[in-house]
Amino acid sequence: MKRLIFFLIIASSSLHVQGQDQVISMKINSKEIKMGEIFTIILTIQNSEKWETGDFPEIVGFSKAGKSVSHASIIKNGQRIAQHIIRQNYLPKEPGIYKLSKNDLVVNAKIYVLEEYTINVSGEDKIENQINTEFSNIPITKEDVFLFLLVNKKNYYAGEGIYINLAFYVSAANTTDWKFPENLTEYLDKIGKSLIPKNALINQQNIKEIKGIPTNAKGKDYIRYTLHEAVYYPLNEGSITFPAISFPITKWLKNKDDSLTRSTLVLSTKAFMVNVLPLPDHPLKQKVAVGNLSLQNLFKTRTAETGKILNFSFKINGKGNFSTMLPEMPLSDENFDFFPPTFQTSQNNLETGSKTFTYKIFPKDSGNFNLGNYFHFIYFNVIKGDYDTLKFSHNLKVSGKKIKTTSSTIADIYQNIEKLSVSEKEIDFRRIIKIMANIILILMLAGMLFIFDFKIKS
Repeated sequence: MKRLIFFLIIASSSLHVQGQDQVISMKINSKEIKMGEIFTIILTIQNSEKWETGDFPEIVGFSKAGKSVSHASIIKNGQRIAQHIIRQNYLPKEPGIYKLSKNDLVVNAKIYVLEEYTINVSGEDKIENQINTEFSNIPITKEDVFLFLLVNKKNYYAGEGIYINLAFYVSAANTTDWKFPENLTEYLDKIGKSLIPKNALINQQNIKEIKGIPTNAKGKDYIRYTLHEAVYYPLNEGSITFPAISFPITKWLKNKDDSLTRSTLVLSTKAFMVNVLPLPDHPLKQKVAVGNLSLQNLFKTRTAETGKILNFSFKINGKGNFSTMLPEMPLSDENFDFFPPTFQTSQNNLETGSKTFTYKIFPKDSGNFNLGNYFHFIYFNVIKGDYDTLKFSHNLKVSGKKIKTTSSTIADIYQNIEKLSVSEKEIDFRRIIKIMANIILILMLAGMLFIFDFKIKS
């Protein structure tokens, strides 16, 4: 009977899961990309064994760059369901502002609406641009394939990000069946370790899937497969040499009798050296961020009252090492008390991103104040080659009674410690009382033993 009940429970649970409707959601990777970067529509299907979709829409100014499907089993609301993620990639043809119009997409025989999006494509494909610049130095095989290590320039400042990209290129007209090594993960791990400079912080792209991206080199179409991508932030001046990298690639050729011949081609890059320049002397030389940055004020409040805490936020955007970035703490005074910030980091790509800082401010006196007098951010601007200060102007009108706090008058516990005398012995009353208590306990115990012994003899 128990087995029958258990079976009915499992059966009813299974019917409940199967009876649920499929859940479909769609998102995009970013509304702002640069040339050479991929725009992706990500479609997620949950609670369905099927993942059949119609054709994703064409986008003016973009070419489709492949579609991938991944499957997983996840637990949702305490139940295990199937999940399918479909990614449709698009590659921009040229910079501009493009619109993804509202479209219908058939998913598992049902119509799903793709919302309208505006996509901003900026800049040039620096990888393609540098290949065109240094194409004469790339050793190209007769198969029209090559391995290329891109380093975005030759001279850097200490703390500035060195972007590198190692990729395999094959002519778009090449019909050979190329295969990566079976132990590809081992190869890529070894390559990544050999490229890490000494005394540098690392921001490395975790490449889970090697995808082919159409690109152009000196008027010819190629497919680029990125093998390693990272940004290194050197801590000291000097020279850094990226060693020559070798990578085996296997090709299969079809013979006249339709049999296949396998051969291995070893591709290599050239060693590349960069120079790291020291920062000019400055009191904050060892602390400042290095890069090309801008400041965005997120605080919109214009009025406040004394005694009521405010959350003051601003964002630093641009190119730099955001993991170590931290502005100087403003000093509290008779008008405001400031508390250490919380922060949130967001990366657009390996080189660029943003960091949002949120401070708690306690207004103590009424008046009109410019918060820009309290908050500023000093950094080294690699474009100007000099130190720069990010400032903003934000007027805040504070009303209410003046509040006196003791935070600014609390004496440092180490203040005047050098004046304390260590030659005079101080009396430790606590230790004396403890000793006396122990003596009394011993005497009481001895007395009890004496009385007990006396009664036995009587």
